[in-house]
Amino acid sequence: MEKTSSQQEIDILEVLAKIIDAIRANLALAIILPLMCAIAGYLLAKKEAPKVQSEMMITTNVLSEEQSVFLLEQYQAANPFPNISTEHQAKFVNLSHVVVRPYRSSDDRSVNLKLSLRLTDESAFPIFQQSILNFLENSEIAISQKRSIKNFETKMIEGIEKELTAIDDALVEMRASGNTTRSNAIDPAALYVERINLLERKLRLEPSSPSQYLFSVVEGFKVKTLQNISLTGYTIGGLAAGFTLLIIVIFIRSFITFYKNYKRSQS
Repeated sequence: MEKTSSQQEIDILEVLAKIIDAIRANLALAIILPLMCAIAGYLLAKKEAPKVQSEMMITTNVLSEEQSVFLLEQYQAANPFPNISTEHQAKFVNLSHVVVRPYRSSDDRSVNLKLSLRLTDESAFPIFQQSILNFLENSEIAISQKRSIKNFETKMIEGIEKELTAIDDALVEMRASGNTTRSNAIDPAALYVERINLLERKLRLEPSSPSQYLFSVVEGFKVKTLQNISLTGYTIGGLAAGFTLLIIVIFIRSFITFYKNYKRSQS
């Protein structure tokens, strides 16, 4: 037979009465435990250092998006981070990255990556920035790409030097023969212009060229956002944790009492 609504109300009232009796029986614990947890949450918030976040944008037109993302994931998985002291490791909170895909032409192969770094001390941002760049540039993928670029540039320089030698020989021969007027089949002025263009191309391919660096910093870790710790949030969280512990303790105590009474009734 189903219970009537009045019987259900009586059952609910009985449960509430038992809960109130349990709290009364553990009144000191019901006051002290949530209060202690709230104080612990407050002290934890006071002890927690404020977090500072900044973003860095880097770009590469040599490595693919998959290669670039893979390298960043490898850095994030490193423990400890390369070339970072233990002191600065302790200031690390979080590092994330996203691929930025702005509108670009079909022949633009550049990959833009935005890194978000969160620390407890803003003075460590330059150290982490240099660590990230060194890791990317000295990775096996980057070294292999640099080697390929170097071989290509070496062949290009050799070809340019041959062209320069040919132009110099032609100019020497023209000066020796006295044929330096524009009436000749070869214009000396055009040869000089071509020689200058070749020298400029050669300079761009020299080892000091920026192409030796696969990643360029568009914007470093400069703009910083301070993230303060919420004292109220930590305190309320501690209070909630205290009430949760209180319920668990009261349940365990009630169960132990019930079990003892049950064993006593069976004996």
